[in-house]
Amino acid sequence: ASGVWVPAKKELVIRPIDWGRDREKRESLLQILYHESFHQYLFYALDRIPVSMWFNEGHADFFGGARIRGNRISIRENEWRVRALTRMVKAGAADIQDVLDLSQPEFYGSDSQARQRHYAISWGLVYYLHKGAPLDHRNPYANVLTRYVETLWDTRDPDAASSAAFRGFEMERLQADF
Repeated sequence: ASGVWVPAKKELVIRPIDWGRDREKRESLLQILYHESFHQYLFYALDRIPVSMWFNEGHADFFGGARIRGNRISIRENEWRVRALTRMVKAGAADIQDVLDLSQPEFYGSDSQARQRHYAISWGLVYYLHKGAPLDHRNPYANVLTRYVETLWDTRDPDAASSAAFRGFEMERLQADF
């Protein structure tokens, strides 16, 4: 499946896969739907303010892993991103700083390997900030996402929001904790 949210046209397009078993088709469709729908949600929830790519794609991938059963929602790990990120960490190529200031053209770029690396690091960072960091009783990163959104509201500047979100942290320490 594939999909895209086009804010300028206010258009969400999803294309289901036409191969595989029914269960695979459904899982693929839902993952893409949740991912792309999150972009649409974020666009309206943040009053059409442009959002940093790491925050936008990281959260879209995060919520792409949603599973809804009855009245319960759980967020699963994105297995593909986990495998990619694990390889990158082992190779020393999962540098958070590399994705924090990327513009949309830089994030997507023309190199599919770099694009997949950006997605994996962004997903991993968002996943860590939501799920991993809270497991640390000291949790120095508890307010990163809140500071990002609050600064974005105040400044309408995604670069300023990213800077404020991580201000006061040694990036080397964050990288090691991540």
